[in-house]
Amino acid sequence: MKKLIKKAYESYLKTAKLESNESNTPYYINNRNIVPVKIEFKQFLHLISVDKEFRKTWWETAPSFKNLKDNSLMQQDSLMKIIMGILKDSNLKELNQYGKRGQVLYLFANAVASYSSYNHYYLISTKALSVLKNNDIDVSSPVTRSKIFNIRAELPDRKKLLTFEHMCPSTQLIKLLIALRENHESRKNKSSNLSLDDKVLEKFYEYGLVCIITKDEDMELKGKLRTDLSFSSKTSTFNMLDRYEKAKIELAETLIPVYGKMYR
Repeated sequence: MKKLIKKAYESYLKTAKLESNESNTPYYINNRNIVPVKIEFKQFLHLISVDKEFRKTWWETAPSFKNLKDNSLMQQDSLMKIIMGILKDSNLKELNQYGKRGQVLYLFANAVASYSSYNHYYLISTKALSVLKNNDIDVSSPVTRSKIFNIRAELPDRKKLLTFEHMCPSTQLIKLLIALRENHESRKNKSSNLSLDDKVLEKFYEYGLVCIITKDEDMELKGKLRTDLSFSSKTSTFNMLDRYEKAKIELAETLIPVYGKMYR
């Protein structure tokens, strides 16, 4: 899998070099025509993971999910309708004043977290990748989320070894989405003519990454690392990586194709 992605990245870089495009953001959208710019491999992994159109354009050898018992894309489509419905609700601002209380915000939080969990590709830490290899799981083709999530230690404890972690904590992503809606209403970013729907989708492209890590690594995401994200970089990829670096979580240079029932 790593070799296939590396080859796709090299092809992408050649195109970006020919176009001579440089930017702080990985790409920009103009009627969904994605213009290649020079990016690092970690950013390429990020985009392959979250953006179906980007993946279709730049990774032609990506594993196929056809003929699998999977409705991840349908789930994301329905979840996005829920997310947009709540974001456009005129009551949202008043409801949000009461914090986590109330079923509407509970539904919104679950929809936001679940949307990213239905990505077809997850990043993975080097330690988690070793766990998969030790359990003879072939990651060159799609693997069910259930098979990964239910890997357990040997007797006597039989505890689960891996978890699916949102690289941008869901609490932080929710704040970003609500702020996005408020800014859109006040038209603070007048240079952008994107609809609110497009802006929300872009925000998921920026911060909707899921990573497979070990339970022990998850324990290292303590305090503010559990709920907050640094915005010290202009690039979303490195803002999320900063959180992992502080927790000493090392990522493998590959992606894991996943499908089936969602686990959080």
